[in-house]
Amino acid sequence: MLIVNFSRETHADTYTCTPHIQDAYKTWHTNFAKYPISLVRRTKKCWDSLRSWASTNYPQLARSLTPGVSESFLDHIETTLGWELPLSVRLLYRFCGGQDYEAIDDDDDMHDDDKRTYAGLLGGYKFYDHNVDVKFLSLEMVVYLTKNTIPHLKRLKAQNWIIIAASGPLMKFFLLNCRDGSLHVATRKCASHGEVINCVPPHPDSTTMQDSLLRWLEEYSRRLNSGMYKAQKNGGAIRISLFPDQEPWCTEAVSQGVQVSDEF
Repeated sequence: MLIVNFSRETHADTYTCTPHIQDAYKTWHTNFAKYPISLVRRTKKCWDSLRSWASTNYPQLARSLTPGVSESFLDHIETTLGWELPLSVRLLYRFCGGQDYEAIDDDDDMHDDDKRTYAGLLGGYKFYDHNVDVKFLSLEMVVYLTKNTIPHLKRLKAQNWIIIAASGPLMKFFLLNCRDGSLHVATRKCASHGEVINCVPPHPDSTTMQDSLLRWLEEYSRRLNSGMYKAQKNGGAIRISLFPDQEPWCTEAVSQGVQVSDEF
């Protein structure tokens, strides 16, 4: 925690601060001067909340969250992609570099819970042959999947889009439009159908900040901390379950011998 102590000069309307505060401000200015301060505060608060929840409820997940990356590395990623990232996305990666995660491929072992190293930050579910567990990707993996997957999604006609979170082998993944910052979710059927779902409704104050991903994470963090989503053991592995199982988010009833669950 940074404690700022200001001393007011006698008979003057100016303030001076101690040297260590000046050094702290210089460090902050060097790192975050290009970003709106309100966006910096929101991003830090969001990651603090997510890390705190994970540390308490799922330490293995907390350990998978890597430190933030540098401005120069973000510049390198943009050069590699060939376009700029929204400021809000750059900020999210300044505070967390993604999950420490082995390469996503089409290996069937990705479905084997016993061989998974950790669960995805963005949660998932398992039923029948669907095993979904979405990881927040490192920027290296963002580039890899974007370069090797987006060109095959011809029906989507996506330009300057990136894959920012995914469950292997792309059973479910999140796409971010770097032109307007909008966030979308898709499944492996996207290649044949070109269907995506917009994750965050438009907001009048979001046009300049392009903060759809941040807004989604803020709401997701709220749901985790409220107990709507929990880390649960399923098939020998622990994951964040996106199926609420407690009131008031879930109600159950039996009609003609069929049990029905209604989730909010």
